[in-house]
Amino acid sequence: MLFKACKLVQAVEEGLQIHAHVVKQQLSEDGHIRSAGIQMYACFGLGEEARRILLEDAASSDVVCWNAMIDGYMKCGDVEAAKELFEHMPSKNVGSWNAMVSGFARCGMLKDARGLFDSMIERDEISWSAMIDGYVQGGYHKEALEVFNEMQKEKIVSPSKFVLSSVLAACANVGALDQGKWVHGYIKKNSIQMDAVLGTALVDMYAKCGRLDMAWVLGYAEE
Repeated sequence: MLFKACKLVQAVEEGLQIHAHVVKQQLSEDGHIRSAGIQMYACFGLGEEARRILLEDAASSDVVCWNAMIDGYMKCGDVEAAKELFEHMPSKNVGSWNAMVSGFARCGMLKDARGLFDSMIERDEISWSAMIDGYVQGGYHKEALEVFNEMQKEKIVSPSKFVLSSVLAACANVGALDQGKWVHGYIKKNSIQMDAVLGTALVDMYAKCGRLDMAWVLGYAEE
């Protein structure tokens, strides 16, 4: 928790002190503590320090620690280091693949993200969300809707509020009113609680698709 707190407020000096205490008390073998330390250093932009924690006792570094290091490299923009680590991981899980797909998408490398996404044997909600949002953020709205349609065909993962908001944004940008209305119906049918983000996405979709009447009704309902 202390590593996480330091990460959130960018308290570098305090984070270094806590890590020194962890080492002194021989607590670094705990996988959760190691993972939190890796994430903290990576968030500080100290990739080499993060990797040192990962490799100083590689036998006790589980897949969560390796995933944290990949995510850290990606957030620092060191894509090549992330790719090298991913290729040489002793074992991978869906989180490992998600870290790479999310990282590629975040760096605007959508072709790489899609290539890796398509080669995944197992996908979860985070996998689909990363690819859909990556396309939306990159301005590839039609591609985002295509991935969402694939997700619906598999009928394995239910879309989260975040995914639905991204899909509504894509609908708004390409004028896909019918698909936007389908999402609205899905929200009502599954009793998904409307929050500010989802509500705003719906209003924006209807407004940009020329249904100002629906945008007004929804906007009025949110007040």
